[in-house]
Amino acid sequence: MITVKTIVGFMLFRREAILQIASSQSARWLGLVFVLSAGFAREYDGEYLVAEPWHLVLPLAASIVGCMALMLLLGIVAWFRQVRDVRTIVMFGALLNVYWMMAPLAWLYAIPFERFMDPGWATRSNLTLLGIVSVWRVTLMIRCVTVLYGASILSATMPVMVFCLAMGYAALWLIPSPVFLIMGGIRLTESEDLILGMKMLLMAAGILTSPIWGIGYLITCSIKSPWKWQLPGDGDRSVPVSRMVWMVGLASLVIWAPILPWTQTEQGLRWKAERMLFSGSMEELCKLTRENSERHFPPHWDPPPRLSYGETRPALMRTSAAIISYDPADWFWQRYFDKIERSTSGHSFHYSLQEFDTQEIIGLTKLLQSTDHFQSMAKSIHQTVQSQLDNETLSEERRELLTKLKDACKTRAEESRN
Repeated sequence: MITVKTIVGFMLFRREAILQIASSQSARWLGLVFVLSAGFAREYDGEYLVAEPWHLVLPLAASIVGCMALMLLLGIVAWFRQVRDVRTIVMFGALLNVYWMMAPLAWLYAIPFERFMDPGWATRSNLTLLGIVSVWRVTLMIRCVTVLYGASILSATMPVMVFCLAMGYAALWLIPSPVFLIMGGIRLTESEDLILGMKMLLMAAGILTSPIWGIGYLITCSIKSPWKWQLPGDGDRSVPVSRMVWMVGLASLVIWAPILPWTQTEQGLRWKAERMLFSGSMEELCKLTRENSERHFPPHWDPPPRLSYGETRPALMRTSAAIISYDPADWFWQRYFDKIERSTSGHSFHYSLQEFDTQEIIGLTKLLQSTDHFQSMAKSIHQTVQSQLDNETLSEERRELLTKLKDACKTRAEESRN
């Protein structure tokens, strides 16, 4: 019988626990419950699940696809290692059992560092936790392969690491992260800088080590020493799950009932505000920010566009000019002011300004004309605009727009001196 002790033993790499879970059909249903609860742990305070429930299903779909990819890599090695008397569906079921049973490790992602740490330390803590969980899961999967296939640690490591490398590249490609902008004119926040640094480190590590894992995998396939499947050919589907373990699984879902109304209220306001931003309903948006304080929204919420992530919608200057005209809450306007300050500071703003369309130039001009918030940056913007006006190839329309922007900068700069 699969007990709490079995689950703990599995997490601690114990052979008997791994074999027991891998051979039990009941454990698969328990693992499914754990995967769903892990989805809540990841997203309960990050997405508005009422409007976008697919965020809960995505980890399940990703786990099935990932398990199939791992099964393919292991199946190729197993074929060369003469494991041919076991049906593929049996091996896949056992692998899926242990794959899903790792889901409780994702419960650690539910720790809300953002609520009691500043953005930089919260990001550090989340990245540290991600690293710990990742290493734990990779090590546990290698151990599961050695147990299920009777493989050596080295021969089990190669296919697992090729799998991890592929999944890592997929994650880096699909999951939004700050982009490396040499001429984008964007200064990263501390959190964004940490995330980008980790991304670059992982990419470098993957590129440098991929030949090792790739060649190692081919060598693993070529060596003739056999693997031996350690479970009965059809698996032992009769191994039950204890009532206590089912209660733990049920509790891992029920526990979110009192938590979700709290976090989802915040996410609902965020979702509503962002829909207003993209639809251009600035008056309603500013009213929403005045009626709700900063603490009613998710901690450290960064409203779009997130420039360091390469987002261009909604356009920053045009959106900011529209927002300021409807008297937004101070805390909300400060976030857009910070974005503008970051995007216009430094010599690289020259390249950003070249990419501005007509509406963006008009938006920045309106901002300089309508509020004195920009006195501190008017001088640097003025210098950048002047350098572009010196370009004789400018069209008359763009020259006229930049001239108006230059005049607005000059007015603000003079006011700051007075």
